[in-house]
Amino acid sequence: MLLSDLPIDRALLSAACPWIPTGPVLDLGAGHGQISELLQAYGFPVTAVDEDTRALAAVQAAHPELQVVECDLRQFEIAPEHWAAIVCLNVTPFLPQADVEALLMHLAAGLKPGGVLIFSGFHADDPGCAYLMAEDAHGQPAPTGQVSLALLPRFFSDWPVWFAFEGPVEDDHPPQGPHRHVLSQWIIQKPEVPLATINWSALPRLGTGMGWRAALHEEILASEAIEFLEIMTDDHHSPELDQRLLALRQRYTLVPHGVELSPGTPGGASEAYLKDVARIVARCDSPWWSDHLCYTHSPRYRTHSLNPLPPGEESLATVLSNLKRARQNIPRPLLLENPAYYAAVSPDPLQEAAFFKQIVESADCGILLDVANLMGNAYNLGLDPYTYFDALPAERIVQLHLAGGRLLEEVLFDTHDRPIWQETWELLRYVLQHSDVRAVSLEWDDNYEVPARILEEVQALRRVQRQFGLRL
Repeated sequence: MLLSDLPIDRALLSAACPWIPTGPVLDLGAGHGQISELLQAYGFPVTAVDEDTRALAAVQAAHPELQVVECDLRQFEIAPEHWAAIVCLNVTPFLPQADVEALLMHLAAGLKPGGVLIFSGFHADDPGCAYLMAEDAHGQPAPTGQVSLALLPRFFSDWPVWFAFEGPVEDDHPPQGPHRHVLSQWIIQKPEVPLATINWSALPRLGTGMGWRAALHEEILASEAIEFLEIMTDDHHSPELDQRLLALRQRYTLVPHGVELSPGTPGGASEAYLKDVARIVARCDSPWWSDHLCYTHSPRYRTHSLNPLPPGEESLATVLSNLKRARQNIPRPLLLENPAYYAAVSPDPLQEAAFFKQIVESADCGILLDVANLMGNAYNLGLDPYTYFDALPAERIVQLHLAGGRLLEEVLFDTHDRPIWQETWELLRYVLQHSDVRAVSLEWDDNYEVPARILEEVQALRRVQRQFGLRL
C-alpha cells in the first residue's frame, strides 16, 4: 500500500492514521511536538520523548494529556511488542552509526504485531553527513548516522512497505535558512502473527452487548447493561469514519460484524475488501470478528440479501477456499452466523445443520448463533429449532444474536425493530443451558423513539445470561 510518492509530511501521516492499530504510540525525538499533537488529536494515547527540556515543557503546557519523557532516546526503554506505532523522524544524524542500527532493532522489537514504524533519517548524500553531528557513548563528536532503503531487507525483510522515499527535500529554518537535505524514509508494518489453532473455550467473556447504530440514544449506551458493542463492519470501510471507531473503542469492547464477506460466492471477497476488514478489526482490537454463512453477490451482481447456501460438495469447496483466504488476511477468530431465510434450501433441515458443522470444523471457525433467525426459520419453514441446535457443535458457539421481528401475512420477517418473541426467549434459555456462550447481543435497527423499551430488552438479556452463569 503506497500512501504517497512525496516525503513524509502531516498529510501523509494523517492518511496513515486509520491503518495504525489501536494502542499507544511512541514519538521518539518529539522536538516541539507537532507529530505528537497530530497523533493525539486523532485519538491515540501518545508518549513524546526528547532530551530538549524547553521543547518538552512547551509541548506539555500546550497538551497536558500527552505523556512526555525527558531523556536521550537511547536511554528510553522500549517495551517489547507494546507500541501500536513508533515515529522516529530525523534523529539518527545525532547518533553514531552503531547506535542507529541498534535503534532499528529496538524499534522492531517494540512494535506489537501489526504495529507501524514511521521513520526518517539522513541518507549518505545529505550535506549534513560531512559534519560530526553525532556523539559517541563518551560524549565525543562522531560521524553522522546514516540510513538508506537498503536497510529495509536487512532489518525488516518480511515487513509490508506502505511508503518508501529516498531523495532530496527542501528545508528552511534558522540559523541555516533555505537548504536541502537528502533523506531516506519509510512507513512499514510489522507482520501479524499467523493465527494458530484456536482454543475456543479460552476466548474472553464479553457479557451482554448491543449492535451499535448512529441513531442509538446515549441513554442506552450509558447503561451498565451494555458490556460491549457490535459494530457493522461494512458501515466503516471509509477511513474517514475511523476516528468514530477509535472513540468508541476507548469506551467499549468492540466486535466487528459484517454482511459482505459472502463466503459462498465463487472467488470470494476481493483483496481490497479483506484489507479493509483487517484494518477495522485492528482498530477495534477485537477478540473475534463475524459474518454470515451465505452469499450476498455473484462475481457480477449484488443481491442485497443474505442468501442461504444449499448443502453440497460444490458449496463446501467454495466456502472453505474463501474462508481460508479470509483467515489468512485477518488473523483473529472468525465466527459465522446462520442467516434468516424464507424458502427451504434442503428437504432435510438436519442436513443444513450438518453442513454448518462441517464448515466451522473444517475451516476452524466459530459460530455466531442468531437465535432469532433460528426461531424465524422454524416458524416459516416448519423445522424443529431444538433439533437443529442439538446438531451443531456446542463448543464452537461463541456469540448469540437476539432480535424481534414482524409477522406479515403469516411470515415472520427478521426486521430487528420489535421486542424479542417469547418463543425466542425460551430457545435462548435452552441454548445457554447447553453451550458455553461468551457473548450475547441485541440487534435493533429501527423504532428508536422510546429508548426505555430497547433498554428493557438489553437488561432482560443480561438477567437471563446471569441466570445461566454467563459472567465476565
